Amino acid sequence: MKQYESLILDLISGQMSDEEFLRKFPVDLKENKIFILERLQEVYTSRNADLVEYALMLGFRFHSFTCAFSEVLANLLLANWHTTHEDIPRILEGLRDSRTVNALYEACGLKLKYLAYDDNFGLARKCIYALGAIGSEEATEKLMLLSRSPNKVIQGFADRQLKALC
Repeated sequence: MKQYESLILDLISGQMSDEEFLRKFPVDLKENKIFILERLQEVYTSRNADLVEYALMLGFRFHSFTCAFSEVLANLLLANWHTTHEDIPRILEGLRDSRTVNALYEACGLKLKYLAYDDNFGLARKCIYALGAIGSEEATEKLMLLSRSPNKVIQGFADRQLKALC
């Protein structure tokens, strides 16, 4: 992934179209979704924060995310060495994979230095919405636990999701 950084930056900055990017990129990202999955697994193992961001950007751009990504995304959601946590619940919300319920629930309590300013608890809100989208019995149980949180903001998000599930 590192060798493709400048190409990815050109795409993201708008200096290159999707079509031009796909012509220059050595892998057809529309057809080979495993490429991004493998890169995410590599960057999780290597703990390269910048490359997590690039891999997620490519995944969003080329609609690559499937349930095959659930495990690595859940692991990344709980990892404290990068700064892209808030992107991950959006992906998991779309996947609606019940295997990610525990990670989403645990992420609601993460205390990440780079998000210390956020009194609105955006990460927790996004995780709670993802739990609501999953809507399984286990997800509902986690929402009920969150609705009893001492944090009134988190409690409110969970209450709204529980009402939406009824």
